Amino acid sequence: MKNKNHDIFANISIFDYFLIGLVTLIAQYITTILRSAFAKIIVSPLWLNKLCLYTALFLLPLILTAPFIRRAAHNHYVSSDDRWCILKCCMRYVLPAEAVRFVLCILPLQYVFTKTQWYISLIPTNFGMAFAPFVNAVLKDTYGVITNRQHEISNYYPYEVVLIGEDFLFYTVIHVTYLVFYLLVQYLYYRYEWNREAKSYRIWHDEMMKTKQEWENY
Repeated sequence: MKNKNHDIFANISIFDYFLIGLVTLIAQYITTILRSAFAKIIVSPLWLNKLCLYTALFLLPLILTAPFIRRAAHNHYVSSDDRWCILKCCMRYVLPAEAVRFVLCILPLQYVFTKTQWYISLIPTNFGMAFAPFVNAVLKDTYGVITNRQHEISNYYPYEVVLIGEDFLFYTVIHVTYLVFYLLVQYLYYRYEWNREAKSYRIWHDEMMKTKQEWENY
């Protein structure tokens, strides 16, 4: 039974953080693997082709993580008078994983390990290549084209690449902007499933009270 609970985060466990973090990275990496397949889909004109590519890169990770968001919303539900309860629980749940993902993308491990002669990075995280393919695609098509630095920001083997402050700055701006919309979609779905659980709880609660009253009258 889920009564009013002043600690609205009580139902969020360490396992929840670990699972959503792992699932998020896997979903993004799967999208990265499929990125070349999406890019081969020929749609005219060019702007529509890019729009289709960006849409696929944005939506696929959300679709892959949706079952876990649904499960979490149902498990996290508590009856609370706090009007911001759902938003607080959702952000508390997903933000740690997104912080880890951002660090992996803003600190290009392939570049760091190569420059330090500690070459153990098998996955090129450079500026979202592995774990933020949507951001990397936008970065290449905007900042990369304008500054002619597409090679530097998406290089699998950056032995001679020199990264500059603007690379990190523009990546951060694009990633944070993308994250606002990405988290908004996740929150809306989380809220939808939370409200479904709340409705189920109210039905269950009403049935319990009705049964209790019938027993008392009997």
